[in-house]
Amino acid sequence: MVEKEILKIENMNYYSKELNWNNIKNDFEILVHKYEYLLKNEKNIPEDGPIWVMWYQGINFAPQIVKSCIRSIIRNRAKHRVYIIDKYNLEKFIKIPYYIKEKLNNRAFSVTHFSDIVRLALLWKYGGYWIDSTYFISSPIIKVNNTFYSLKLHHDYIHKNPFFICRWSGNFLAVPKNSFIATYGYLSFLYYWKKYTKIDNLKIFKNKSSFDNNFYFF
Repeated sequence: MVEKEILKIENMNYYSKELNWNNIKNDFEILVHKYEYLLKNEKNIPEDGPIWVMWYQGINFAPQIVKSCIRSIIRNRAKHRVYIIDKYNLEKFIKIPYYIKEKLNNRAFSVTHFSDIVRLALLWKYGGYWIDSTYFISSPIIKVNNTFYSLKLHHDYIHKNPFFICRWSGNFLAVPKNSFIATYGYLSFLYYWKKYTKIDNLKIFKNKSSFDNNFYFF
């Protein structure tokens, strides 16, 4: 079903719509209701699921501190297998739609934004952990008896940044395969970038006083 949705989005003839909260909220709410059934069937995060780490340019071109961090992740992987993703091997694991890669090449968004899409695509398809390449892991990763895990954002950061209402972060995530959060997140990115050509948080939230409590938002 998700594969059909991805193909459907890819074949849509969208023209860039006005970038405002109501347009985005309407699209995302449709996805919430369409895939919320996944919540009822989610399994716990597997203790041997893959760990995904990405350095887009390739590990040979990473700074020494990044190489040290990645070595620490491998050293403390426990039962997990570590996959180091870069621009050369990415499509061995996941096929990213052409319009996403086109926007990256045209610099509509940065590699950082591209990695947001990649991480949710990989977690949707395979599950496991996403760990940013700048995390230094000092002890073995323990088993998590839950359907979702993330490191929390620091309270002061949330307080200073009005765009964050959730207390979890995207740089250290763990979910099972086909989880709701990864499925919804990945499809939301695809819908957004099929319709819009830029990111403008201030414009989206400028006249937004509060969030709908029944609405999932990243």
